[in-house]
Amino acid sequence: MLAKTGNHHEDTASIRLPIADSHKTRRMPELSIALFRPVLAQYGPLLQPNALLGKLPETCKEAGDLVRKRLQGG
Repeated sequence: MLAKTGNHHEDTASIRLPIADSHKTRRMPELSIALFRPVLAQYGPLLQPNALLGKLPETCKEAGDLVRKRLQGG
């Protein structure tokens, strides 16, 4: 808990987080793409690049029908 109010109503609390200072002493973990490549290779895009060049859906319903058709292997 960062803060507690003295009443039962919602209240606002704020805090300053020194992100720049944190970045001086900590690094983001370096995750190798080699670890994830076998998993990511199992997935492909639902629509290939330029799949809609022939006919662009004009309505949300038409777009949804197209996606459902692709999901069913059509």
